Amino acid sequence: MKKILAVCIMLLLAISSAHAETSAVNIRELRESMPKCWDCEITTDDGETVFINAPISIPEVDTIPVLLCNTQIDVDHINDYTFQSGKDRFIFGKTDSYERPKIYNPAEFPESEACLEDIMAFVKQRIASAGVENVEPILYSYNALGPLCKTKSQKWTSDDGKVSFRVIVPDPEKPWKNDNSHGWECDLTQQIEGIPVFPTYYKYGHASLAYDNIPSGFLWYIDEANYYLWMATLQPFGAFSPDTDLLPHEELFRILKERVREGRLQSVIEIKLGYHSVEPATAQALGFHPEQDYEYLLCPVWIVRGYDTLLEKEKKNSMAMMPFEDEVRYDPNRIFYLLIDARTGEIINYFPEE
Repeated sequence: MKKILAVCIMLLLAISSAHAETSAVNIRELRESMPKCWDCEITTDDGETVFINAPISIPEVDTIPVLLCNTQIDVDHINDYTFQSGKDRFIFGKTDSYERPKIYNPAEFPESEACLEDIMAFVKQRIASAGVENVEPILYSYNALGPLCKTKSQKWTSDDGKVSFRVIVPDPEKPWKNDNSHGWECDLTQQIEGIPVFPTYYKYGHASLAYDNIPSGFLWYIDEANYYLWMATLQPFGAFSPDTDLLPHEELFRILKERVREGRLQSVIEIKLGYHSVEPATAQALGFHPEQDYEYLLCPVWIVRGYDTLLEKEKKNSMAMMPFEDEVRYDPNRIFYLLIDARTGEIINYFPEE
């Protein structure tokens, strides 16, 4: 009898321990318990060892509410909020064209007169000049731009060899009029109540880039006389819930480790917590059923930059001018990431249905 009682107690303790590991936490508790970096070695089912050293970022806020939003600057009227000055973005001659090559590796970029902090101040000033209020634009990603140079035709072939065509790319060996100026190409998004909103992009056709949700923005900047800027933004008007229960970090790591062991998650560069904006149909599929009408709902997500086999169909459309490993690392178009529902651990499919 004593042995049976001891076994029952052990089972209850095991169940209690397992429940404690998966009990929901608030964002303050999550931030306090989460390590600054996910540093580990995982052996896959095929016997390969995956080394992970990924920094983790959590907003310094006390709550993470689920917010209801409407568009403040709508993509249908984006031309009303597009700014452009100068003709330096592309130069077309009688027989030749010139453009600026992207510099994906920051180590190759020389010091620029315009730092990113100055550029973001410029963005805020331009948005405010359009009379758009209560918008806090933030830098989501960026690439450096090299000097203007002549373009050339270059053959591109898909990994499987079934698709091949020629593309126009800049030729750094042939600069325009000895131009030595540099600039920035920036993807912009919005911060709402101290929490970044992660934009989602997808590729279609031969790697043309489209924006799948709002907020999103783009800046091409050489100086204040030569730039191009547009941005679509959201304005929250209410909260579906004032705070959100989140998965503890142990459960997040368990989900990620399982994908690594199964050979699906093959690299992890960084992990961030923030918002993802979803339209009503997706919100309902995720379990949100607000009574009010709204255009977008902001739900808490983990964005896991890296490479997962879930993205295989996107890889096939990726027109890489660099080795694929480097394209994942520098991620110029930000298509290589997972979105994970921070409440449930569910993978969110942000690709459009074909």
